[in-house]
Amino acid sequence: MSKIPEERIQRLNLCSNNPGGKFVLYWMDASLRQRNNSALEYAIELGAEYKKGVVVVYCLHTKGRLSSRRRARFALESLRELEKSLSARGIQLAVVFGTPQELIPSFSATACAVIMDCAYLREDRIIRNEIARTVSCACIQVEDNVVVPVETVSPHADYSAKSFRPKLAANLDRFLILPDRSVPAVSTLNVNLMKLDLSDFDRIEELLTFPYDVSPAGDFPGGEKMAEKRWRRFLKYGLSRYDQRRNPTACATSALSPYLSFGCISPVQILIQLREILKDDFWISCSDEQRELLPSNIAAFEDEILTRREIAINYVWYTPQYDTFEGLPRWAQRTLELRSVDDREYIFTFSEMKSGKTCDWYWNQAQLELVKFGWMPPHTRMYWGKQPLLWTREPAEAFRYALRLNDIYQLDGFSPGGFAGVGWCYGLHDLPFHARPIWGYIRPMTRHPKQPTDLSDHRSIRLRD
Repeated sequence: MSKIPEERIQRLNLCSNNPGGKFVLYWMDASLRQRNNSALEYAIELGAEYKKGVVVVYCLHTKGRLSSRRRARFALESLRELEKSLSARGIQLAVVFGTPQELIPSFSATACAVIMDCAYLREDRIIRNEIARTVSCACIQVEDNVVVPVETVSPHADYSAKSFRPKLAANLDRFLILPDRSVPAVSTLNVNLMKLDLSDFDRIEELLTFPYDVSPAGDFPGGEKMAEKRWRRFLKYGLSRYDQRRNPTACATSALSPYLSFGCISPVQILIQLREILKDDFWISCSDEQRELLPSNIAAFEDEILTRREIAINYVWYTPQYDTFEGLPRWAQRTLELRSVDDREYIFTFSEMKSGKTCDWYWNQAQLELVKFGWMPPHTRMYWGKQPLLWTREPAEAFRYALRLNDIYQLDGFSPGGFAGVGWCYGLHDLPFHARPIWGYIRPMTRHPKQPTDLSDHRSIRLRD
């Protein structure tokens, strides 16, 4: 296949393609986009070999990532946009109720082959392997939501960005390439498929039972166009101020994590465009100071979008216990367990934390904003994730509380970045810090001591390590 590196493509079973099938089936799950989607382009090119079109299927259920109404609405908004953009290319999208294990084998009965995008969490990998064993045609996985395929970078879990960074750099150049945009050989818009009407989200959601019935986040509508809009806005207004990203009021972060989590934008596209930015005209309008800082800001954001994001994927791929306290480095577990006997000034229940009723006004405001918006600035998020350690009797309980709050309210919950982000708050991918009560050797985060205790505007929050 043209311009898709071989390492991105993996056969999951030994079955052959079925040239007599009616279409190539693309089970879309992790990549809710039609631009720069290697799995989609691979399916189109495979269909062209047999003069067949492509049908895209999305399975709507409330397990894992879609366990929250908030994230389900984000996915539905993305899918409604995709239905239109795929239709313009002669590709039918069928959104159907049910789990992939129930639905994909039946759809594959008349397919030439099953193409799927790659996901990294434990349950998602089990589902893909189960489907590959069940279907009677070729099952091919295309890994397109990382810059460098996870197993190409490293054969094991890396314990720090310092060791992971050079491995990425050694493999980077040959993967910084976007797939060709292909034209389907045949339109599949006339294929008769039972599917949901995406014009009424409320009606669809009424038919689902959500473990976490959290309201949608209006400031973060889903979809490829909104992902592109946020990316362009960050390039124009945020990148030149990225050195101020630790200041929650500076609006210097990209806020792309929900869109990357749902695959609404390609990380390869982001990295390619980021490296072209100094050739663009927009930065000429920056101030002299911003222009001077721009190369270092580009390098810092590249490290965030590449190293930090992909080491999180490396973590969940190679660490079966990524969602438990036992998945943390042994030194982190040990130091926190030893400090569990230290006195806590306050103890709060999970319900009190969820409602933003702790002794920390700053933390409460961050939690209440998370409940409302489904996102918070990364540096604030680090502070927010660490503080439960001060308010629980056992470190494993603090970890569970932080992870549960993350998975209930964050739009990027149930993702590698979410699991690794909470893990970092408790020592993952970090080094031992100076020993302190309760924290042990874990890096603490505290408010600046000179800040007043009675603030009327939480937007002036400044956090430091």
